[in-house]
Amino acid sequence: MLPSEQELCERHGVSRITAKHALDLLREKGLVKRIRRRGTVVAAQDLFVRQTRGFVAVVFPHFENCGNRIYHGLRELAERERVSLSFFDTERSPEKEREILSFLLTQNVLGMILMPLGRVSNIDLLSQFSLHKIPLAFLDFAVSGIRAPLVTSDNFGGMYALTQYLIRRGHRKIAYYPYSDAFLPTEAERFRGYCAALIDSGIAIVPEYFLAGSLSPVRSAGDVISADFQSAKRAADVIFHAAQRPTAVVCVNDVSAHCFAAAVEARGLSVPRDLSVTGFDNLSASISENITTVGQNFGEIARNALTAVLRQLEKGVPAGDYVVRVPTVLVERSSVRSPE
Repeated sequence: MLPSEQELCERHGVSRITAKHALDLLREKGLVKRIRRRGTVVAAQDLFVRQTRGFVAVVFPHFENCGNRIYHGLRELAERERVSLSFFDTERSPEKEREILSFLLTQNVLGMILMPLGRVSNIDLLSQFSLHKIPLAFLDFAVSGIRAPLVTSDNFGGMYALTQYLIRRGHRKIAYYPYSDAFLPTEAERFRGYCAALIDSGIAIVPEYFLAGSLSPVRSAGDVISADFQSAKRAADVIFHAAQRPTAVVCVNDVSAHCFAAAVEARGLSVPRDLSVTGFDNLSASISENITTVGQNFGEIARNALTAVLRQLEKGVPAGDYVVRVPTVLVERSSVRSPE
C-alpha cells in the first residue's frame, strides 16, 4: 500500500493539495487505485488488463525505493506477454506481508514475485502457494525451505569490485559497517566479497574493523529513524578512538552509508577528506547523491523474475530453486578520495 495523503505531506514537506493532485494523476494513469474498506491508496494496481483469467502479484517492500525501476522493468515484458500485474507494498512489515499473502491466496493469482522480509518470513503462507502450485519467484534472497527461482544481484561481485576500487585508490585499512552475526543472505554475500577482495590483494582481515550496528528499515532519506543514527554514531566513535584508524569504510547499503557519513561528520570528521565512505544499491538520489556505491539493475532483476514465473505457467510445473545473478555496476561519486 502507498502512504496516505497525510503521510506523503509529512514525509516530503508538501501541501495536502499537492499530495492529492499527485495521487489523482497516478489514478488517472492507472498506476494506483483505492480498494474499498482497505483504507489507503495502494500500489496494488492492475497495470495490464488484457487478460481476465488472473494476474501475477509483485510483492516487495517500499515502492518509493526501487518500485519505479521494478515497474518499468516489468512493463514491456508484461505487455508483450499480455499478462496482468498487481503491485503490493509490504512496507517492511511482516504483519503487512502476511496480510497481503493471505489476501492473495483468496484471489485468482496466476503467480507471484516476492521480495521477502526474512529467511523464514511467513513460510506457512508461502507453503500454501507451493501446495496450490502457484508459481513463485523470489527477488533479492529466497525464503528457506521454499523451492522457487531466485533472481538477485551479484552481491559478492559488486562488493568485491567496490573494495578493490578502494584498494586501487590506495586504501589498505578498510572497515565494514554494519557487521552482524545475523546477516541476511544478500548481506552475507557482500561481506564475503569484501573479505575476498582484501585477501586477494594481500591485505590481512582485521576484526577490529568490523563495526557492529543495526539499522532499522527506512521509508525515505528524510525518514531516517533516530535509532539508526545512534547506531552509526557509536560506530563512528569506534573509528574516532581507534589506534589504527581506517581510511575507508564500506557500508552494506546506501542507507547505512547515509547514516554513517552523517555520524562521522557530526563527530568532526570530514567525508572524504578524513574518511572515505561507500554504499551499495544506488537507490534514490536523495539517499546516495554523494555516495560512491554499487548500482543494482532492479529492472533486469524484475524481468528475470517475471520470465521465471511465466515459464512455470507455460510448462505447468515448478521451476525448482535455481539462482540468476544479475551483474552490478560501480557508481563513482564524491565520497572517496585517496588517503594522504
